[in-house]
Amino acid sequence: MSMYHTGLVTGFVCVFLVVAVVAAVYRKTRTGVGRGEYDERQVLLRGRGMKYAYFTLLLTESIYTLAFMDGTRKMVDPVLVNMGLILVSALVLAGYTIFTDAYWGFQKKNRAGLFLLWFLCTVSMLLNGLSRLDEKKVFVKGQLTFDGGIPFLTLGFLGVFFIMLLIKSVMDRKGGEEV
Repeated sequence: MSMYHTGLVTGFVCVFLVVAVVAAVYRKTRTGVGRGEYDERQVLLRGRGMKYAYFTLLLTESIYTLAFMDGTRKMVDPVLVNMGLILVSALVLAGYTIFTDAYWGFQKKNRAGLFLLWFLCTVSMLLNGLSRLDEKKVFVKGQLTFDGGIPFLTLGFLGVFFIMLLIKSVMDRKGGEEV
């Protein structure tokens, strides 16, 4: 494994650990946070959404592996495609829970902070993607690489996610509470 990939894996592990520690501290400082924040209906809908996302991932990965991997390997890094399929299944979960009102906990008050975090992530990915374009790392020998393509894939995910939230907020404002 190259030093770059070792650093990348180490960075992911460190970020994961920091997020886990912050979440654990946040959970201990607030009462009622966690599973109790969602009512029973929301918990059931979230579980169903996770089931749909899992089967979406299983189906799309199977189709890609059996039918398309050999034909697309020269054009797109297979790891980038697999990451894209994972993000598609995450969008299935997010979309299902957003449109069935199971996404936000009923006690969630700090939505502005979450939107600010979303905005910062989007700007970070956009700047990262633009720097990859300048470094000419997006396409190497005619293949869309993981290193160059992941910022744009993440931008697409964040964009679709935000559009779903906007559509749901418009539906709620117009009184379209029925699902």
